[in-house]
Amino acid sequence: MSKPKILKLPTAVTDTFNATIYIGHRVKYQRYQDDDYTETKMKSVVHDMVNSLKVCVSIQNVEFTYPDVLTYYGDVTEPGLAITIINYPKFPKQKEDILKLAETIGISLMTQFKQRGFSIVCTDKTYYYSNPLKE
Repeated sequence: MSKPKILKLPTAVTDTFNATIYIGHRVKYQRYQDDDYTETKMKSVVHDMVNSLKVCVSIQNVEFTYPDVLTYYGDVTEPGLAITIINYPKFPKQKEDILKLAETIGISLMTQFKQRGFSIVCTDKTYYYSNPLKE
């Protein structure tokens, strides 16, 4: 009887770097109902982008809570998504490449879903992108 192979862990290691995109999907902020703003539609767009960009992401539902002074339509909460890209050790990337992927996804979602802006929170810095068409 042969001995089972022992897996040596870890099999790959790389420097840690994450980029998480925080973006709302405006369901509560619309003045009219439109299926194009749903969470399901936004996740579908992310899925398509992940396939075309060849990157793996995790997606979590989030709820943003704002102070009254920042609300535009009388509500202080907005549903949204947190989309995280990690430096995956099996296919490591440079920090700049991960940030560029996060920017590409965030700008596309901001434009397509008519958002005022979005944030990218990285391991070392946080970036805010505003939509000049919504200022």
